Amino acid sequence: MNIDRTILAGALSGLFAVMSWGASFALVRAGTNQGLHAVDFVFLRYGVAGLIAAPALVFLWRDVRRIGFWKGLALTAAAGPIFFFLGSSGFVYAPLAHGAIIQPSTVAIGGLLLGAFLFGETLTVRKLSGVAAIIAGIMLVGGSSLMIGNGQTWIGDLLFAAAGSFWLMFTLLVRRWRIDPIAGTILVSVASATIVVPYYLVFVRPDRLDAIPMVSIATQVLVQGFVAGIIATACFSYSIRQLGVGRAAMFPAMVPTATVLIGIPLANEWPTIIQVFGLVMASLGLALAILGPTSDLRKPSSTLS
Repeated sequence: MNIDRTILAGALSGLFAVMSWGASFALVRAGTNQGLHAVDFVFLRYGVAGLIAAPALVFLWRDVRRIGFWKGLALTAAAGPIFFFLGSSGFVYAPLAHGAIIQPSTVAIGGLLLGAFLFGETLTVRKLSGVAAIIAGIMLVGGSSLMIGNGQTWIGDLLFAAAGSFWLMFTLLVRRWRIDPIAGTILVSVASATIVVPYYLVFVRPDRLDAIPMVSIATQVLVQGFVAGIIATACFSYSIRQLGVGRAAMFPAMVPTATVLIGIPLANEWPTIIQVFGLVMASLGLALAILGPTSDLRKPSSTLS
C-alpha cells in the first residue's frame, strides 16, 4: 500500500507523542504515591520546559512573534499550567487507568466530531471503523478498571475530562490558526514558565522536593519537562498540521495502551490477556483511522481556517 510521506511523518510524530504521554501518566501516578502534589508536577514540567525553550525563543523570535499576543495567550491557557494541573490533580482521587482512558478519549471523540463540523474534515467509513476499534480497544484495556474506585473517584474522573477538554481546545486552535509546531511549543513553554516558576518559588517553595529521591526527581524532570513538555507537544502540533484535527485527535486515544505497556517496567504491572487483545484492536483501529484513502460519508463543508 502506498502511503503518502506527509501522512507517515505525521503518524510517526503522533506515535512519539503518545509514548511520551504514556510515560508522563505513569510517572505522575508514581510521583503522587511518593508524595508529590499537582503543583509540583506543574513546576517540574513547565519550569524545565521553559528553561530549555528560552534560548530557542531568541533564535525563533520572528516565528513566535507572528503568532501574536492573544493567540499565544489562548494557546497557553489551553495547553499550559491549567491543563496539567487538572490532569495531575485527578490522580489524587482516581487510579492510573481512569486518567489514562478518560482524558485522551475526551480529546479523541471531541476532535473527531469538531474536526468534521467546524473544519469540514471528511468522515469516511475507514476512519469511523478505526474509531470504533479504538474505543473497543480502550474499553478492553481499562474498562474493568473504570468500575473500581472509592466514593471520590468521580471527582478525579471530572478532572481528567476537564483536562482533556483543555487539550482538545489546544488541538482545535493549532489547526484553526495553522500554528507552527516549534514556535507554538516554545511560546507555550516560556509563557507557562513565567507564570509557574515565580508562583511556586514564592507561595509553595520546593522544600518537600527534598524528601523525594533524587533519581525520581531527575526522571520527572527529564520526562515531564523535556520529553512530554517540549518534544511531544511539538510532535503532536506537527501531526495536527500534517493529518488534520480528526486524524491527529486519534493519537491521544492510544495513550491508555501506551500507559499499560510503559507501566510494565515502571510499575511491574503486566497486562492481562484481555488487555493485550485490546492493545492490538486499538492499534489496528489507529491504522484504519489515519492511513489510506476511503469513500466519503459526507462531503467536506467550508472550513473556518
